[in-house]
Amino acid sequence: MRIRTENGFTELEFGFLVVSGFAVVGILAHFLFSQSIQVERLNALVARDAVRLTVESALFDPGSLIKSAQQQPKDKELIRACLLGENRCASGRSCCPSHSKTEFEIVEHGDDPTKILPISGTTAAPSCLNENGSAIVASSNTDCFATSSSSVEFICDAGAANCERASAVFINYRLQFHSPFLKDDPKLTLVERSLPVLINKSNSN
Repeated sequence: MRIRTENGFTELEFGFLVVSGFAVVGILAHFLFSQSIQVERLNALVARDAVRLTVESALFDPGSLIKSAQQQPKDKELIRACLLGENRCASGRSCCPSHSKTEFEIVEHGDDPTKILPISGTTAAPSCLNENGSAIVASSNTDCFATSSSSVEFICDAGAANCERASAVFINYRLQFHSPFLKDDPKLTLVERSLPVLINKSNSN
């Protein structure tokens, strides 16, 4: 004989309702979790584009290159010669060899140089960036939304082999994104580009 509950359900029917309820709760929880993951992934994609644009804006700015060169130590002769025109060569206008390359820390233009971190570092010491594209101090890459490094190739005007200052540069930069919501797609986690930048005449004469 089937035993009915106070609500008129048999034990089997009541058990089925309980199981069905748990199933519905499970489905809803899975749906909400999936939706949460999708939202976080979308946020990571938006932040990825924001970081890339912030970095490229700084790298495209000739003022950033000049300011960054001014902060280089004196032994960085190639950078200081090609961007600042410092004569550290034996023969006057042969200071900057065209197509010479070197890694280069680049800072954002217009900030206090005593309080700023490079927005793009080097291979050995890449910059750590947050989701806004601002450089931060971090103990490991896990604290970084992205890491950034860059190198530069100097170009002399009119195809000259050497010059007093470079008239243009090619900046090769690398952005590595560390968000767990992007790691499943290598095309999203790594950006490598080369950007041509003309140096203003006021900076290159």
